[in-house]
Amino acid sequence: KYRTPAVAELVVALEEALEERNAGKDRGMAVLCAKFDSRRGVWEAAAQVAALVDALGALAMISGLPGYSKPRILDCTADNGPCMQVEKGRHPCVDVTHSGNGFVPNDLSLGAGTHDDTSADNPA
Repeated sequence: KYRTPAVAELVVALEEALEERNAGKDRGMAVLCAKFDSRRGVWEAAAQVAALVDALGALAMISGLPGYSKPRILDCTADNGPCMQVEKGRHPCVDVTHSGNGFVPNDLSLGAGTHDDTSADNPA
């Protein structure tokens, strides 16, 4: 491509300006990422809380449907930490994906003080 000397100088100046702009963007992103990373613990905790709220919200919505029951939420005490117990539970997706009558409901115990006679600590 033919360019006049004046246009060639302008093209070089434009390319330099674009490189400078991109370098500035890179520096800005590095600063932003460093600030974000300096608060990693806060962001991790926020993500965990958001995931928990999402899961509990989904369970709350499904619990109102026929065949499901609403959970009982109890306070934790100094002697009894957080836990979750499910009796004869099934995942909501089982209703959509499982065909046939052979589904076996499952019991689940998670958290403090939830060991039973069939746990790994007390083999049956």
